[in-house]
Amino acid sequence: MDLSDFSVKSLISKEYLALDAEDSLSAYVGKIESWKHAEGLVFDDNDVFKGIISFKGLLRKKIDPSQVKLKKLMVQFPKITEEENIVKVAELMYYSGARLLPVFSGSSFVGVIYAQDIIKQLGKVDDFRKIRAEKLATQKPQCLKESDSFEKALLLMDTARVRKIPIVNKEGRLIGMLLMEDALKRYYSNISAPMQVYGASPQAHFPEKTDLLKVSINRDVSTDYAEITENETLPQILNSFQIDKGIIITKNGVPSGIITAKNLLQLFLRLKKEERNMRISDMPALDEIDKAKAINTINKVYDKLERIIGNKPMIYFYFKQYEKEGPRKKHVIHIRSAIGSKKIVVEKNDWNFLTGLQNACSVFEEALIRQVKKKEYRK
Repeated sequence: MDLSDFSVKSLISKEYLALDAEDSLSAYVGKIESWKHAEGLVFDDNDVFKGIISFKGLLRKKIDPSQVKLKKLMVQFPKITEEENIVKVAELMYYSGARLLPVFSGSSFVGVIYAQDIIKQLGKVDDFRKIRAEKLATQKPQCLKESDSFEKALLLMDTARVRKIPIVNKEGRLIGMLLMEDALKRYYSNISAPMQVYGASPQAHFPEKTDLLKVSINRDVSTDYAEITENETLPQILNSFQIDKGIIITKNGVPSGIITAKNLLQLFLRLKKEERNMRISDMPALDEIDKAKAINTINKVYDKLERIIGNKPMIYFYFKQYEKEGPRKKHVIHIRSAIGSKKIVVEKNDWNFLTGLQNACSVFEEALIRQVKKKEYRK
């Protein structure tokens, strides 16, 4: 089956955790206990969709969960339509880190698409059926010992940008898994004072917080995971896969790889039909959400140029960064293309990469309009 011709309409779910924008973080923590997904959808008093709340976005927050409102914590993920291509949706999930996306018909919210339902469709691709686990997995996953502290676990989740961490005993053998959702649920359930999730914190100010961070993670270790060998194939992996569980590859009981939603979503990128002639060089390291925003900005510029000239252009994006004023980095964004014999070159500098990219793209579009003078051009 060619998934590039398959829309997500049949996968839309009406089941989701609905939250009020005025609810506190504590209310979200309480509701998520009985919900199978870690994300919730935030609505205002008029039932208008406003954003998504997830534990992943809370790792670096300094907040009092009983006081802060969800409207201050929610994030914006890409919105999709009922007819959106399944490969495109998988790509958006891969780059943004979202595990569900809101679906709209016009301006009306109609439901959500879950990553698990998208991933299950991989079983319909004949070319993928023989892919083995070792080719999909993240090799040599970072592990923790059951005696490690809560603080160490949260720090690793943040720096390594992972949601699931295998837990091993003194001999290095797998005994369980720590899920970000479980860790942060207990953390926010037990904290009432303003806090910092990890890092140095004066015990004199927040003694109860410091004590919790030093507690061993052993009480939060989950045994609800799938343990497989490196030779198992994609159909077997999909049969074991659940978004709230982990799939760990072991050799003689020792973790050698881990398969997550991101590993499986990456397979969809192989199905993507090449549609844009672009060369992107030296993009700086970004987190998943910022990278998705950058790619979306770049794609919009390309699509506008394509509409103007009526065929597929070639655009070059060059990025450079250099140190200045201590640890701060200044970004240089260079965009170049040509329409016939007319060259369009734009270069902008900014301390914030996304801001600089947006400014450079805006100037590029203005230069484009001036040069081609297309009356039918519409932004």
